[in-house]
Amino acid sequence: MMMAKERISKVLLAVLMGTLLQTVFPTPSGSVAPVITKTVTVKDSSNNPVQGAIVQLIFNDVSGTGQRWQQFSESVTTNSSGVAVVTAPDSVEWIQLVVQPTGTALAIYANYQISLDDEEIDVKLQNSNFKLNILRSDGSNPVLGGGFGLNKIGYTIIRPGPFGVYLDAEDVAGGYLWVYPDQGELTSQTYNSYQIKNVTTGGSTSINLFSETGTALTADGSGVFTARYLKSNLSGTLINPDGTPYILPEGVSANIRLWVLHPAGYRWYEAASNIMRNGDDNWNMDFQPGEAAKVEISVEFINSLTLGQSGGTTFFVNASNKFSLSETGTFSSTLSIPVKVVPTVPTFGFIVKDSTTAQNLVAANYSLYSENSKVNFYTNLAATKGNLTLPNGTYSFDISPAQGSKQMWAQYTVVVNGSNVTITDSDGRQATSSGKVFDLILKPLDLKLTGATSAMSKALRSGFNINAWTYVSDGDGNYWEGTEFPYVRLESATVGAILQNGTYKVSTTPNSTTGYGRTFFTIVKSASGYTLNGAAVPSDGVFKIALNASNFKYKLVDPADSSKVIKNGWVDFCPQIDAETAAKMKANGQSVGPEYQQCFSGGGDLTGQGSVYLETGTWLVYVNGDESALTKTYTARVNASHEVTIDSVTANGSGVFSLTQALPNFTGSLYESDGTTQINYAETQNATVSLEFIDANGYAEEITGSGVNFWNKNFSFNLEQQGKYRLIARPNNIKDYSTTTSQYIYVNGSGQLSLDSTTGFASSISNFKLALKPGNFPVMVVNPVDQSLLTDFWAYAYPQKGKGSPQYFGFKMGRSSLANLNFEAGSDYVIYMRPFNNPSLSE
Repeated sequence: MMMAKERISKVLLAVLMGTLLQTVFPTPSGSVAPVITKTVTVKDSSNNPVQGAIVQLIFNDVSGTGQRWQQFSESVTTNSSGVAVVTAPDSVEWIQLVVQPTGTALAIYANYQISLDDEEIDVKLQNSNFKLNILRSDGSNPVLGGGFGLNKIGYTIIRPGPFGVYLDAEDVAGGYLWVYPDQGELTSQTYNSYQIKNVTTGGSTSINLFSETGTALTADGSGVFTARYLKSNLSGTLINPDGTPYILPEGVSANIRLWVLHPAGYRWYEAASNIMRNGDDNWNMDFQPGEAAKVEISVEFINSLTLGQSGGTTFFVNASNKFSLSETGTFSSTLSIPVKVVPTVPTFGFIVKDSTTAQNLVAANYSLYSENSKVNFYTNLAATKGNLTLPNGTYSFDISPAQGSKQMWAQYTVVVNGSNVTITDSDGRQATSSGKVFDLILKPLDLKLTGATSAMSKALRSGFNINAWTYVSDGDGNYWEGTEFPYVRLESATVGAILQNGTYKVSTTPNSTTGYGRTFFTIVKSASGYTLNGAAVPSDGVFKIALNASNFKYKLVDPADSSKVIKNGWVDFCPQIDAETAAKMKANGQSVGPEYQQCFSGGGDLTGQGSVYLETGTWLVYVNGDESALTKTYTARVNASHEVTIDSVTANGSGVFSLTQALPNFTGSLYESDGTTQINYAETQNATVSLEFIDANGYAEEITGSGVNFWNKNFSFNLEQQGKYRLIARPNNIKDYSTTTSQYIYVNGSGQLSLDSTTGFASSISNFKLALKPGNFPVMVVNPVDQSLLTDFWAYAYPQKGKGSPQYFGFKMGRSSLANLNFEAGSDYVIYMRPFNNPSLSE
């Protein structure tokens, strides 16, 4: 079994993590760039054409500069037949469709991911049952391109004013609604969170909107609720020492970084950062440290050879997240800070160039760090040049070129010794310099891959997803070990790479809506060059990969109504090697190969359909759950002829298996240690409740998890497989409670459940009470350099001999560094710690 992901929709994750920017794509004079064309027909729930709806595409153009990862097509309005034709460049990795009708009667269309082919798409809009308007914190209309997310998926706003939303039963049962700004708003606005739920008053039920703290909001006379972005609580300007405005030079940006200072006065850890570009009036960021601190502001200049970092401006924050310029001054919830800028002379400058003879400039991001030190620089805005100010020492220096440069990322070592600076690449070549400005020339690509046919190339365009392994023979036996396979996109369906000499087992997994599936091949690099599956490099220098045609077709259907499909669902596939096969391979001196070690993921399209290729053997297929259902596990068996069967499911006449999610058969909630008082969560408190399966040999493995918090106090699971289970609750910031395990839960051969191994079996168990236990092992994590408390790390305690359950703890910046673990008698644990935002500290 595997840890099945109870995921937020992949699409929602993409839009919440990304930022959107309206982009115009220039076409070279005299040429026409290839495009992907979508002909979209929009109709209402009665099948009538919808005129005046705005249609756009969102996509990731890999030929870009690296400063934006999501772009928009031009918007097109549907005609009287409800039709709009929109296009995207041919150099994209993925596309989402956005449709927003006029008025509020019809609901906005969710951001569903669509294919990379020219196609006709029929969109049927639902009637809305909720009206919403999203505004900036000051009540003005936002920049278009922001949006909102619900429990399951994200939506993008492409016209101003109120709009309609369709909410299903799960959405209104107490789910979150996030509103988030377009990137153009991030200089002053940040995301905000609300709750949506049904409210019954006087026998009448309606959908209401609540603030994050539970305050009910009121709709206007037209029934429209208003959600607003939050205003960033910190802002500032850059000034010269004489108080006049400091103007960033043309093409130069400033990375504004906040450093919490140690009581001894040095920079303790980085707390927040944001970019200020040339032409911006100010910088803004949202800062919620959660504890009192003195904070220094540093300014690092991006795309400059000569402007070294500036620092020294400080302010104070108290435990209530209020700010002041002085420790004894008046603290307020917002603060504008004039930051004095006195650029220093950098230790060295650098220019990034490509590997061609012309040595063109390359826009790139960089990061620099040193083991066991507090030196840590990075950029998140690509530029062709930069500089660094460093003390004596040896540093790792990584350059990450923008995708459109078609250049591979590079690693360098920087040594500073007084006025002497040397920079050496991973092959030992020393970078040349003029004065103290170094030329960082990237290494040329020496391997290129694409599909064997145009259809296979198109399938690969949605993502190569390359993984690689090397075969190892040592004192531990023979086995395949995962290795890096760094690559960069060249054209839309071709990638380039640089490999060290060796033999590599490589896999690529195209999108599961393309008709092709995961394919393994062998690459060997030696002094004489490359081979792929024993064949030499073709005359055009590009290896052609023959993809496996999918042998497992499926359709994802709603567990409550099989006539409905699950749009853009998500499925995990994990191999299950039987003991006999593993023993035979071991007897032959083989290890279980990567084909049978690696899980991979697929999904369905807007019609719920998808397909993958499964190698011969037994597979566990996990149809991932969402807010309305849980993950369901199927067993797939593939014979020597690569034919697939599913236990308890028969394919239809077209060879398509109908798969669904699971409805819960076990529900419960967490209680105080007395077992009678249900946990009443504050907003800062939550817990993860996991389900652990114990097999006949006593081996335990966690198979799924469920979060509980201020809004959702109950957990639910579907226990399918016969055997023994228990719950593991991991509370976060709930009194002194720690990891707590439940009594055992038993499932018999008929799928019935009981808390007794022999009697009392029933189809379900509801309202189970799990009483939390206090911890018995307090622990804190410190920085090995100065023994200061770390406040930004992830850690876990793992049982060495199988007794007990893994325990996880960790804190983001500003939280207490104290944890309280709960170890069972006779257990033997090792504790691992992994720092965040500080590459100079290792696990």
